[in-house]
Amino acid sequence: MSNRYFSIRQKKLLQILQNQTTHITGAKLAEHLQVSPRTVRNDIASIHDILSGTGVVIDSYKSKGYLIIDTDHQLDAMLHSEDSFQSREERVYYLAFQLCLSEVQVDLYDLEEELHISRSTLEHDLMALTEHYVHSYPHITLHETTTHIAFEKDERKRRAVLNRLVHEDWNYNAKGNSLFGYQYLDEDQMAIIMNATTRILGQFHIQLEDANSVLLNLAIAIMQVRIQTGHVLNSERVIDDKEPKIALAVDALFDFLEDELSCNFCPAERDEVYLHIANCRLLDASLLSFSTVEVHFSSDVIDITDQYLKDVWGLFKIDLRNDEDFYITLLQYVRYLKSPMHIFNAFQINPKMARSTLKTEYEIAYLFQPYAIRLTGSMLDAAELLHLAMCVSGAMEFLYKHQDQQKMKAVILCHLNLYATWALKRKILASFDSFIDVVALLPVNAKATHEFNDVDIVLTTVNKPITDSPDVDVIHISPLMTQEDYLKVVRVIDKRRIDKISQLKASSAIRTFLGD
Repeated sequence: MSNRYFSIRQKKLLQILQNQTTHITGAKLAEHLQVSPRTVRNDIASIHDILSGTGVVIDSYKSKGYLIIDTDHQLDAMLHSEDSFQSREERVYYLAFQLCLSEVQVDLYDLEEELHISRSTLEHDLMALTEHYVHSYPHITLHETTTHIAFEKDERKRRAVLNRLVHEDWNYNAKGNSLFGYQYLDEDQMAIIMNATTRILGQFHIQLEDANSVLLNLAIAIMQVRIQTGHVLNSERVIDDKEPKIALAVDALFDFLEDELSCNFCPAERDEVYLHIANCRLLDASLLSFSTVEVHFSSDVIDITDQYLKDVWGLFKIDLRNDEDFYITLLQYVRYLKSPMHIFNAFQINPKMARSTLKTEYEIAYLFQPYAIRLTGSMLDAAELLHLAMCVSGAMEFLYKHQDQQKMKAVILCHLNLYATWALKRKILASFDSFIDVVALLPVNAKATHEFNDVDIVLTTVNKPITDSPDVDVIHISPLMTQEDYLKVVRVIDKRRIDKISQLKASSAIRTFLGD
């Protein structure tokens, strides 16, 4: 198996295929991987060659796409049996692991020989490693000389790096890191920890998001390995006024795990897990309201949230402060962002597509960056920004729904008989009745005599000029009202809704950030 090498991208492609029960198109795979369909086709061809003679087959069906057939379940072993480092991502992964586990400085010449790379390539790999773990959380210091490198001997930071390494590319459809498997942790012991945390937190009615549940399980598993290799936390964090329910749950969890794993977890270790649960648990939504925020959120979280919404109003003239549900959700976002253990799941969508779809929402979300720096010491990353933009999009949708309910006035110009025109009207109203009021059905030749002063939208079946009015959106549609036609109408409605809500254009600085 050692000569069967998959690149990181090919591994990710195979992971997506493993999770499919029906064929998936090359276009969809390209969207997931953020590459071109041609690149996907080339990767599939390479994978076919690598899998030749293994019994694992990628079934290709024209117009339907690809489906992996692995009746003997051989692919997992092939993906996780490699010891080669042919991509930078794999080398950075390996370097970070070695630096976390090493008690002494790591020799650069040994690394060059071990990884079969030049010093120049190694230096670029170290730059990538620095970007991932030094400039980003947990901000661990990398000590460098001309011949050696080493991570600072901060046990908490080293564990945080290990947690990130194992959690990245976690397969939520199964258990384990989908690219590297269980190279550091014991799978059986992980199963014990997972079952215990699910059962005991459930008994105490404590809920965590999926990502934080995985992080918690990994933190405990890494904690056990580090303790057993002599790396115990020597100092405790100061915790004021522990929540009794969480403290009891943590003690119950570790009392059970000490027997099951034959490992002693000291108070400092237990407090790390307490902090994770206390900072990341889901709050009881039924207890949250405008009148109770001071009970459940710290004053700095409330102050930052209030100031941010004030800024949104000041710049965009969009008032989201009276939406209680959004306000509570935003408070939870800020509270979670404040926690050093926070993680926002990455979306398997093209970032450019997300920014194009949520353009105004991104502009509003980017306004939070100064507060992110105040909370965390750094700006929001791509995943954090996207989650905030999505949260804002829900608030904007609600705001529009409960604003002035005046519908957009539309006229249908159709060159066919009345009956076809009437059918068009019914199709449009079936989908857009909440937003559009069809005020007239007209033949195309009436455009010369009809006044469009009070009209917002004209839907026409002919591709010719209709009106010179800049306030009227003219949409050319098919008499059959195709899916593409529906999307045209959606785009115009969304544009008008955003223009109605927002009375101020985005600043040039924000537009520069968004790449316009």
